[in-house]
Amino acid sequence: MHGAAVASRSGATVHVLNVVDLQSAGGVFNAGGLDEAFVERLEEQGQQAVDRLAAQIDEASPDVAVETEVARFTEFDGIAGGVHEYVDNHDVDLVVIGSHGRSNLKRQLLGSVATSLIGSLDVPVLVVPRDARS
Repeated sequence: MHGAAVASRSGATVHVLNVVDLQSAGGVFNAGGLDEAFVERLEEQGQQAVDRLAAQIDEASPDVAVETEVARFTEFDGIAGGVHEYVDNHDVDLVVIGSHGRSNLKRQLLGSVATSLIGSLDVPVLVVPRDARS
């Protein structure tokens, strides 16, 4: 719960974000759009994920304010683009992201989203092992 620990010490709010990357979900050759039921399932899964993490934060650090959001993103920038947009629109000072390292060999230590964010955000990015993120 690294993000919650930082937020607790600084009196900050934790924003728990799940980006539904519709461009990726549709695939390269998707010309007809995505079925709305499919998109709703993706958003429901995202909401369940942010709710679980918010509950864990509340249990570990009840003094920390938590906001959750599931955001649709349709641009070619993928999940990193959705995080960028959220950071820009919500006055975020620090991004904490979990990394699983299952990307190609070049990104073996960090995931592709974490790598992209480190090189492009104007705020600090704290990368933690995926099972320790918050």
